[in-house]
Amino acid sequence: MAQILELHYRFENQRGEIYHRLTNQREIMMNTNSWFAMMRELRRRFTTGMDTILFNAGEAFGSDIVENSTKEYANMQERAHFLAQFASASGWGHFDYKIFPDGAIITSPNNAFADLVEKSSTPSCFFLKGIFQGIYNVILGEGTTVNETMCRSSGDPICQFEIKHKLH
Repeated sequence: MAQILELHYRFENQRGEIYHRLTNQREIMMNTNSWFAMMRELRRRFTTGMDTILFNAGEAFGSDIVENSTKEYANMQERAHFLAQFASASGWGHFDYKIFPDGAIITSPNNAFADLVEKSSTPSCFFLKGIFQGIYNVILGEGTTVNETMCRSSGDPICQFEIKHKLH
């Protein structure tokens, strides 16, 4: 695991800083109790507006990561593998993926974003959905849609995201 962390992050121990190797942006770590408290407060203050906030933040993050990995991982399969390793190294869980010419199916049996929200009757991994939207908007272009078809927070055994690009 230490090797995977060092593949994705640069640690400035004396300064107490962590940087993402591709984007060179400073990263922060947050424990699960803090994330859950933040989600609960966002939901309380913004109700359904929280979904949009998380989605938009995820979309910006996803497009940034993939734009900065294009030179390193030009092949779609290599890029998907890199992104799955990045998610694992970041503590987000394990992700499996199937790549198609017009999209992908991504699944996770232990997606942290589903585990760290209040249980819901509908899929609620808005941040992660936004990340996938940002990633695939860059890879496939505008016209990409991401649907969360299964979600652990709503009782499903896995989270599943179906990404499709409308072919012109």
